[in-house]
Amino acid sequence: MADGRGSRSDVIGVADDVRFIGPTIRTDAAIYRPASTESVTSQPVAVLVRTRQGSDLAGIVDSIDASLASTLPPGPLVRLGGSVERARFEWDMFAGISRGLAAMSCAIAGLGVYAIVWFGVARRTRELGIRAALGATPGRIALVPLRGAAVITFVGLVVGTWGAAALAQVLRGWLVGIGPFDATTWALGLIALIVVALLASAVPVRRATGIDVAETLRSM
Repeated sequence: MADGRGSRSDVIGVADDVRFIGPTIRTDAAIYRPASTESVTSQPVAVLVRTRQGSDLAGIVDSIDASLASTLPPGPLVRLGGSVERARFEWDMFAGISRGLAAMSCAIAGLGVYAIVWFGVARRTRELGIRAALGATPGRIALVPLRGAAVITFVGLVVGTWGAAALAQVLRGWLVGIGPFDATTWALGLIALIVVALLASAVPVRRATGIDVAETLRSM
């Protein structure tokens, strides 16, 4: 293989794609050349070290660094794990903030469903008591607040899905290893919201099925 300077090299292998600038930045084709004092000045040199479990990794790496000191310019020794963590710091921070906002949104949505369903049960206490007095089973009585919770949840899911789809397009450049419309992620998100709505409705529904019929009739 000849390069632009007229020198020739033998190809001994082909490596997988490597993202060494950032998780979302694809790099052009590159050539790995043997390291030497002429070809390496300020570029970092990567050394892959494999050891058995329990080996003194730090000592092995230090010995390799010392052996390369005679052929390579001196420089700081940077572990791969630390280099990867620094490269991912911005994305990890963004992911943490996103998780926090998602948890806060679920909590607010749950409180909203709870408050609306509770208010509906309180406003229809007399009606639910009359239903129970006429022989309605607890299951049928529970359907009354559950239907209201279902309507609220459905509207919230429709509006929220539309908003999330628009936001996914904006955040497309921040996604690594996943598309903005990954079916599994969207399905898990919708299921999580439905579970939150059901849990938020549990207490108001329990109150509706536990209405004292005698007390309700006396208050009429």
